[in-house]
Formats: sequence, structure tokens, C-alpha cells
Amino acid sequence: MPLTPNHFLHGQIGGQFAPSSVDDTPFNLRKRWRRIQELVRHFWKRWLREWLPLLGVRKKWCNESRDIKIGDVVLVISPDTPRGNWPLGRVLEVYPGQDGRVRVAKIQVGQGTVVRPVTRLCLLEKEVTMSN
Repeated sequence: MPLTPNHFLHGQIGGQFAPSSVDDTPFNLRKRWRRIQELVRHFWKRWLREWLPLLGVRKKWCNESRDIKIGDVVLVISPDTPRGNWPLGRVLEVYPGQDGRVRVAKIQVGQGTVVRPVTRLCLLEKEVTMSN
């Protein structure tokens, strides 16, 4: 099972809670809650800045990369949306630019559809090619 940010944020591993703390020191609940919120914000900020860009690496024009195509599952990136609420969507239509590369896509998100540039989409399912 791959690790996701929610494993760390919720303290769950495969549906089971992480072991409870062995620290018996009494603590102030309000300060503890603020500290946990600070850690969650810090983790989320680092995930956005360090990990998420690795999912959709765009390597200039030196290496050909696969365009998003109809049926792909993508994460719709939106900086305005609270953490953990970015929707998953499925590509319905693609709109190529003048160079023939896909630049914009129409995405089905829940019951509705949105049109987003590919720079605001993160491909989650990649094709696996088997080599002999």
C-alpha cells in the first residue's frame, strides 16, 4: 500500500490507528492542539512544495512525454481549495494547441465538468510499458 499524506495527517496505517504515545507527561490540551495543527500545516505545505511537483514533472523539450488523453485520471490542482479537498477527475476531452500538444482538457469532476489547462492537472495513472 503506498503512503499518502492522509496516512501521516490522520495517524492511520492501512485502516488501523498508529500506536498510542508512550509519553505519560501531562500536557495542556489547547497547546497540544495548536502544535498538532502547526505540524499538519507544515506537512501539507512541504507536500505541496516538494512532493506534488514530482508527480507532474515537465522536462522542457529534451524528452518526449505523453500527453494527457481521454480517460486519464487526474488530480485537479487548485491553490484556493483547502488541503485535502482537491478533486479527482477523468478527462473527457482534450484541446491541443497550435503545436499539436494537449494544452487544455475538459475534466469530469463528480457530476459536473470543468475546463483546466494541463499545468493545473496532475496525471495519476500512468501507462506501464512492459519490456522484454
